[in-house]
This record gives sequence, structure tokens and C-alpha cells, in this order.
Amino acid sequence: MADALAKGATHLVIELSSQALAMQRSYGLQPDLACFLNLSPDHIGALEHPDFADYLNSKLKVFKGAKNCLFNLDDPAAAKLLKAALEALPKKQAGQLAAFGFGSPQELEQGLSRIAREAGFQGAELEEVLTRVQLYGGEELKFTSQNLSFIFQQKQISLEPAAAFLAANALATLASLDLLGELNEDLIAAIAKLHVPGRLEKIKTSKGAVIVIDYAHNELSLEALLAALKPQVKGRLLVLFGSVGEKSKERRRELPRVAERYADFVYVSSDNPGFEDPEKIVQEIGAQFSPDFKNYDLEADRELAIRRAVRSLRAGDLLVLAGKGHEKFQLVKGEHLAFDERAIVESELAAIAEDLKA
Repeated sequence: MADALAKGATHLVIELSSQALAMQRSYGLQPDLACFLNLSPDHIGALEHPDFADYLNSKLKVFKGAKNCLFNLDDPAAAKLLKAALEALPKKQAGQLAAFGFGSPQELEQGLSRIAREAGFQGAELEEVLTRVQLYGGEELKFTSQNLSFIFQQKQISLEPAAAFLAANALATLASLDLLGELNEDLIAAIAKLHVPGRLEKIKTSKGAVIVIDYAHNELSLEALLAALKPQVKGRLLVLFGSVGEKSKERRRELPRVAERYADFVYVSSDNPGFEDPEKIVQEIGAQFSPDFKNYDLEADRELAIRRAVRSLRAGDLLVLAGKGHEKFQLVKGEHLAFDERAIVESELAAIAEDLKA
């Protein structure tokens, strides 16, 4: 952050991890806004959080010290988010408390009332909470096979692909900008054009297949990704993923079950194995597929697995390379080894093209 400031940065957006919050690596920060997007069990294990309660309590620390607090009204943990935000932003402190969600103004008000009661507020205290929380709504949320749209402050927002998590992220972004007084017509228009490397990053092949590189690396993110992409697939949906070494071992059970539900074929490979044996991790994941599911391949060498998957593509197929996203390395035995999925894909596509010329 000091380097960014020294180079002239005026705005900074940080994704704070539960570990950073638990270990107080963000101690002393007083962000203009803290936004809580969603919550699901993750990062639980010997080297991370001992249980879900510890994970939740660590995540809720994101509100501490913030000048404004924003949370997802549609999240199942919304009542806990409301309580934590109220504690972090007492009445005597200047700043706004806000929530975002999808629905009409009346539906949002009803939702806020429900979660406030769930959080234990009653009578005059309840009325005070309902008055204090500013609501940002996305109205008329619609999905097609290719995109989604909703209305925000009487303006149409359109995004591709039709992924529920994209809609929530976009609404959170718009609400954040408005809450900070930064929202304008140019930024609203830019939302539809925004592209983040390693997130839904598409590569089209000459055969009419599509390859998607995405950072989805846990149960919630992989399911959200595959659920969004599945309706767009004309041929087969192929998924390649691995699971990180030394921590978050529950993913080795969760990820294959998600992949099995959506994919026509699954490639299990490595994803930052650390000091663990990547072959052992791959075998542990493979053991979690149901006995009737046979459409998978176990290959610890991720580059080889990617090349094999790309070679298998036919017209209309969609291949998801999940887990690495923007990362340009594999973490192996304490070293960051160069690893670029897009470069590997493009290399294999070029090799296929050369083979066809021969």
C-alpha cells in the first residue's frame, strides 16, 4: 500500500482474507468502506481456522474501523452481518450503514425487517435499525442463456455470462460507489465492459469450442461458476481442477462432488500442492467420486492434464480450467514455479493447428 501511495495511487480496493483479519495483518486500517459479499464454509483446517465459528468471527472483523459498512441482504448470514456492522458503526459515529439485495423496495424492506428480528431486535430498537440501514436494490433481475440484467436506480445493467454471483458482485460495486459518492454515468456504463484477468477468461478454439480460465477454487465458487456456464454449453462441459496442499482439505471432498454434478468429463490435477505429494492429493480427490461416475482422469502434472483436455475438445464443448485464474505460478515445496495456463492453452492450440497442416 505504501508503494501504491508513493506511485500516486488515490484509490485502493483490497480483498481481505479471513486469515489476514484473524492475524491482524490489516490492524490500523480505517477504510472508507467495508463490504461483505457472502459467506460459506471454507479455510477450515489445522493451518487455518479450527472451525466455522472461528472463520465467521474472523470474517466479521472486516467491519472494524470502517467509516461506512455495506453487507449482502440476500446472504444466509445477513442477520450476523447486520449485528457486526452495527457494533462496528455505533450511532455516535459518523458514517453510513447500508445493505444491498435483489427485489423491489418493498421486498428489501421486508427482508431487512426479517433479518433484524432474526438478529434479536425488537420494538423501538427494531424501528431504529430499520430507519438507519440504507437499502440498495437491484430490481427486475432476469437471466437468459447468455446474459443477465437488472435495474439499478432506474438504469439498466447488463452483464455476461448469466451468473448469479456476477449480478451480486455488480450490485455490490454499484452500491459501494454510490455510498462513497463516486458513482457516475461513466462508471455505470463501465460495469458491463469490466474484465478481470483470470475470472471467466475465455479462449475460443478454431473447432468452435471454448476454454474458460477461472479462479474458482472452493465449493461455493466452483458451483456458482459451473451453474452459470452449464446452460450455455452446446456440446460437453469438461472441468479441470485440483486442490491446494496442506490446508483446506475439505475441498478434496467438496470439489469432486460439485464437478460430478455438472460436468460430462472431469480432469483432476494439481493446484499449489506445497510440500504435499501432488499424486496423493489427486488420488484423494478421485476417491470422492461416486462409484457410478467413471468419466474422470487423474493426472498430477497440470500442464499435461491441460494439454490432454484441450486436445479432447470438439465443436460446442466448453472446458473450464478452475483454481488458478490470474496466478502465474504453481507453489511447490516452498517455491513459486512459473506456470501460465493461458500460455499452455495457446501453445497446445498452436500445436494442434500445426498437426492439422501436416
